[in-house]
Amino acid sequence: MQGRKFVLKKELKPFETRMENRKQTVEKNISTYRDLTHKIINYKPLNSGSNIAREIHDNPLRPLDHEEGTIAKYVRGVLKEDFEVMDKQWCRINYGTNTYEPLSFEEKCFLMELFKETNLSKKIMDITADFKCGNISRKDFQEQVGFVAESKYNRVMEEFKKRFGFRPYKVPNWREKVNAI
Repeated sequence: MQGRKFVLKKELKPFETRMENRKQTVEKNISTYRDLTHKIINYKPLNSGSNIAREIHDNPLRPLDHEEGTIAKYVRGVLKEDFEVMDKQWCRINYGTNTYEPLSFEEKCFLMELFKETNLSKKIMDITADFKCGNISRKDFQEQVGFVAESKYNRVMEEFKKRFGFRPYKVPNWREKVNAI
């Protein structure tokens, strides 16, 4: 055996082929998550990107084996392209059924009073609510608002939680975009 060398040959695919395969895989993933997102929004229009991703991830029959964060990235893209927000409502999450339930009148009044006391504008609070609900990324959030608004928002949420025992979320009520020609 002395003097003999074993050489393993591996055929390398051209770079373009690998990029084409990657592009096809991403397109397939987008298509899969688009179908699932549409199905979920059809029966739960009051929903968030994070909640949709959690529902897909927790389903034992999910078609792709991605982490929840990866699924959320795809879902946010689909929501941005295919849906528009009719309105947003302050809600609590029911973890048993994975649904959002609107706040009661008393809860909503108390929350609005807390917001008035913080002296932050409605726009800043809406952006912060979008981030906390998982509809925009941390990078986008930081560009739009910054650390001060998040800390004040968290103080309001903690005060609310002390009284009612949960943190509310401002959740979009989605509908499919009407494509005008």
